[in-house]
Amino acid sequence: MAEELKEHLLHGEFPAKIREQFLNTLECFGQSPIIVRSSSFLEDGFGNAFAGKYESVFCVNQGSPEERLKEFEQAVRQVYASTMDYSALEYRYLRGLDKKDEQMAILVQRVSGSYYGRYFMPGAAGVGYSHSAYKWYPDMDPEAGMLRIVMGLGTKAVDRTQEDYPRLSNLDKPAATLYSTVEQKHKFSQGNIDVLDCQTNAQIEVPMTQLLPLLPEWYKRMVMEHDMEAERNLRQRGIYRDIWFVSCQKLLEKQEFTGLMQKILKTLEQVYGNPVDIEYTVNMDENGDFVVNLLQCRPLYLGQQGETVNLDQLEMKEIFFDIVDSSIGASGKRQVDVVIQIDPVLYYEYPYAKKYDVASAVGVINRYYRSSGKTFFS
Repeated sequence: MAEELKEHLLHGEFPAKIREQFLNTLECFGQSPIIVRSSSFLEDGFGNAFAGKYESVFCVNQGSPEERLKEFEQAVRQVYASTMDYSALEYRYLRGLDKKDEQMAILVQRVSGSYYGRYFMPGAAGVGYSHSAYKWYPDMDPEAGMLRIVMGLGTKAVDRTQEDYPRLSNLDKPAATLYSTVEQKHKFSQGNIDVLDCQTNAQIEVPMTQLLPLLPEWYKRMVMEHDMEAERNLRQRGIYRDIWFVSCQKLLEKQEFTGLMQKILKTLEQVYGNPVDIEYTVNMDENGDFVVNLLQCRPLYLGQQGETVNLDQLEMKEIFFDIVDSSIGASGKRQVDVVIQIDPVLYYEYPYAKKYDVASAVGVINRYYRSSGKTFFS
């Protein structure tokens, strides 16, 4: 039923009056790239983590008025049809929201960014959280907030990728990194950049090395670093070449930027009366000045808070397993009937592209035990 409805939404026709309003919208934006995104009661309401469940569609918005209108209409269809995606319907079902009325509005925003040859993208973009679930150093403060930041469009900061890693920045130590060597920093960085291609009129992924010749030197220094070790190894073989990798290090070292981001997050948290997550872009110039665009804000779901645990009362014989410096989220105390455990060594050795299969398998087990009435931990 959902698949059939999704197909109807993807191929439906808009009334003439609506199409006229679409044309007026496109005239307002001119030929600037735009993004069509959703805003719904369930998606942006309190207590739900709908982030990423519904689609956002970029329109490069180039060509004749007829071509631009056709692209825009299909983007609107895609966003509405994403309400029928399996992941969104499953999320609603598992949280008892399947009977609730889901009403969606469409937001159209101008894409923030600059042209680099045929490509268009912001200088950096990502997502921010007023409360961080990660704490990779003991003295980090989760209440300071956290950024996930990437070069180019912010899609790689939101979506799972097979070989690209966003930079994580805890805002009480914004320039600190998880990695101790340049080799590690380079390995766990962003190798591909999401951009809008103004020639093919599409959102595409471009290898960072392909984009490099189009970037001004000041911009590269702001969001990239030299891999000195790799360059030195090449020189020893008579090869002289710059080796860059994305880190956003210089941007994160700017107290003006990280201080502003923390102020934005904490102001929104105070107004919402709840932790928040945001989407943002950053555009810089050669003088070091920058502009932050706040694209979206919604309540951040942190899960239900359980009873506080006093670890001093535990004895080793009562411990099933323990984790040191690796937990995510607040502590809690609950009765547990079933534990689903994945062997960490085997999971680490499993091909990265197939790791999502493990999560899917755990999801099947979770659904089984959820219907059994037992309390489980996975």
